[in-house]
Amino acid sequence: MAFVDTVAERLAQETFDRAEELGTPDLIEQVSRTLGESSPTLQEGFNTAIRYLRAEARAKALLAQQGGPAA
Repeated sequence: MAFVDTVAERLAQETFDRAEELGTPDLIEQVSRTLGESSPTLQEGFNTAIRYLRAEARAKALLAQQGGPAA
């Protein structure tokens, strides 16, 4: 389901960035719930993409603390 993955990843990135920008991590959960109301499949893809983005952010923060590249 490449289309679902593409939509989920794009929406997750936009939501993740907006939540970081606004300092409102609950925005991610709100979007997830909204997706689940109409498309559990899209919600699952979104949640997976969010987990990847959060893991990447934590890894970059760790690298930055260790003096390594954060990009």
